[in-house]
Parts: sequence; C-alpha cells; structure tokens
Amino acid sequence: MFLLRAIGEYFLAVWADWISRMSGVASIVISFLAAYSELKDKGKPALWIAAAICYLITSFSVWYKNRPDLKIEIRDIAVQLNAFTLMNRDPMTSLVVLELYLVNTRPANNAIKQYALCIKTDKHTLSCQDASVYGLRWRQTQAILKDLRSIQYDILMQGKPVVGHLGFIIDDDELGKFSGKKLILTVTDSYNVLRKVTATIPAGSIDRLERVPIALMLHAYKTPRY
Repeated sequence: MFLLRAIGEYFLAVWADWISRMSGVASIVISFLAAYSELKDKGKPALWIAAAICYLITSFSVWYKNRPDLKIEIRDIAVQLNAFTLMNRDPMTSLVVLELYLVNTRPANNAIKQYALCIKTDKHTLSCQDASVYGLRWRQTQAILKDLRSIQYDILMQGKPVVGHLGFIIDDDELGKFSGKKLILTVTDSYNVLRKVTATIPAGSIDRLERVPIALMLHAYKTPRY
C-alpha cells in the first residue's frame, strides 16, 4: 500500500508540474517544432520528442522540489585543552565543541543519523570521538550548551531550524596549536546522504567553556527542549 500511495503521489506531482510546463514555455517549444516539422514534412516525431523533453524536465523538477536536503552551518567553535578539568579523561585529551545550525529545506521530513569530525594538522588528519556537552556552558555568556545528539533522531520538518552543540574529543600532543587548523564535519541523514561542512578553527577559541554547577545543571535541563 505504501508503494502504491507513493506512486500515486508521484504521478499527481508530475501531472501538476506537467500542466504548468505544457501551458508555459513548453507549449511555445512544441508549437515551434510542430510548425517546423510540417514544413520539413517530417510528421509527428518532433512532437513526441518535445513531449519527452518536457516530461524529463518535469520529472527532474518534481524530484528536485521533493528531495530531502539540509542546510548546515558551523556558527562557532570552542577548544578546551587538557579537558580532564571538564571530563574524567587523560590530561592530553582535548575537547572540541561546535555550535551548529540545521534546517530542513525540503517538504520531505528528515533526521540526523550520524555526526563525524576530523581535524587536519600539518602532519596528518586526526579522527575525533563523540563526546557529550551535557553540563557545559560558555564562560563569557554563561549560556548552557545544548547537546544535538540528544535529539539527533528527532524529525526535522521543513523550515524549522535547530541550533545546538556537538562535542568531540581528541587524544594528541599537538593540539595546543589548534588555531588555523581545518576541521571537516560529516553529517549523515536518515536517507544515508552525506554532507561535509568545513571550517577553520579561529584564534581565541581556546578555553571558552566551563562546567555548570550541579544545581543549575539540573534546573536547566528541566526546561523544554529546543
């Protein structure tokens, strides 16, 4: 039943777009080809060719309008060196936090399946591991970070943006030289479509985070999710 319904929706969408194509520029093209074919005594094949072209354009238009697509922006980057002060880990572990903006630009619903991050240094590419940002806040504004992984499987509806944060950890002894390094965020959606977003770690991104006091943390996470 789902397949039949999908086929029905497809033909309805094609028919709606087909009418607009045939009543607009396509009608002019077909009329011209018809007149030309009569002059050349080639009969009706030109009409079928023009109709096939219109159908291909219409099918592409329907696919393009309804395909799932996401707009993803990295709005801020923070790096916490020797993150054992924030997490119970090795002192050489560093924490990278991204502030992300996501919005679904298509009618089809979508969701995030996976986030992955790597950082390119002068010598090699470092793969990062997922880390929670629960209980962290910006040192300057005291704004609490919102962990995108806690809602990554939630439905993303068209035109409803989500802003939140992702944490990643790296074990390396060269991370004190983060500034100017390129990072690559790979986002995989529920349709297994991969999107890569690149950014450069800015100067002044070091040690901008702190842990929220327990009392404030419990209060903050009782509020509705964004």
